[in-house]
Amino acid sequence: MDGHIAVSRAICSTLLALQSDEGSVVDPVTKIPDQRATAEVAKSLLFTGKSREGIKSFRWLLEVQNKNGSFNETFSGFNEESCVATGIVGRLMLVAYRKAGDRKLLESALRAGEYVLSKEFSPGYFIKSPYHYGDILNVNATCAALLYQLHLDTGKQKYLDARNRAIYNTVRYQFKDGAYPYAAPARTFPYEYELNVKDPHYHSITLYFLLAADPDMENPYARISVAKAAEWLSSTMTRKGFSWRRCRLPFSIGATGGYGYAAYCFRRLGRIKDFENTMQKLGSMEKYQGLFGRYEPFSFPEMVGNVIDEVLYPHYAFQTKAIRLREIMRRYVRERRNVTPSLYYSAQIAECLTEITRTL
Repeated sequence: MDGHIAVSRAICSTLLALQSDEGSVVDPVTKIPDQRATAEVAKSLLFTGKSREGIKSFRWLLEVQNKNGSFNETFSGFNEESCVATGIVGRLMLVAYRKAGDRKLLESALRAGEYVLSKEFSPGYFIKSPYHYGDILNVNATCAALLYQLHLDTGKQKYLDARNRAIYNTVRYQFKDGAYPYAAPARTFPYEYELNVKDPHYHSITLYFLLAADPDMENPYARISVAKAAEWLSSTMTRKGFSWRRCRLPFSIGATGGYGYAAYCFRRLGRIKDFENTMQKLGSMEKYQGLFGRYEPFSFPEMVGNVIDEVLYPHYAFQTKAIRLREIMRRYVRERRNVTPSLYYSAQIAECLTEITRTL
């Protein structure tokens, strides 16, 4: 049951080789330093015996934090401030502060918290970025986790109140079967298709950050919601991994990062069989000298099943189905047949597995 320790150490050994002289962690494919991944790697290094290297990366993050307190999200040519990156980096700054005692890390997290609060569009609804402003559940949960940790360090009620708003605005959209959708029901530009759908990957992420936002389950909404969410997550996990036919979000089909979040959630909630299945799956996907690919390998039967499900799904107009089918086929044929090492997901998996060591 302690296999997560060996896997996290193996990942961190490889990730450490991607650390630049100034402390950033550079993607091996794009050659771009990623602020979120750097924070996740830094935190993982702190808890795998590499404290000096981890602090080095956190100090780089102090240098690149934007004047308004935000951190940037970087992918596919996108490099803009983001509540997701800010929430994650800010929370990990607090983890590092508690271990290293450097008040600059606390000050950085406080600035991140003020930025997040400034992006609360309506109660508990935090704008993801200037270009993505849908009511995205994992964004709200990520902000809730930072706000709760700030409350612990400062005792300020405003952070706890904001955390509670974020929890409520996340769990109120939960489906009756326990699944968290990717987004609230409202359709918003620039999205091309409905995002109020189920998906094991983002469900795992949302559940992970809700657990971080309320580890003692003091909030009654979180307590009820998490129990239902755990059941649905368990129903998606097989010996072969996630049942991707349960996924109705084309751009996350086959994503590997969700396994790290699921592993933590299963271990945290005492679902040991599911945890062991998840760790077995992670072990089988660890390639590239310790890194993970962005997606699981191509599966023809799985692709056929997803296509059939999409064609038969009764709630979309023909034009929406055509857009979604195009995205599903692109995911399988183009991206999952040419998988490259992913710093983005490898860092997330390492962070989740070291969180097991840190908190459980």
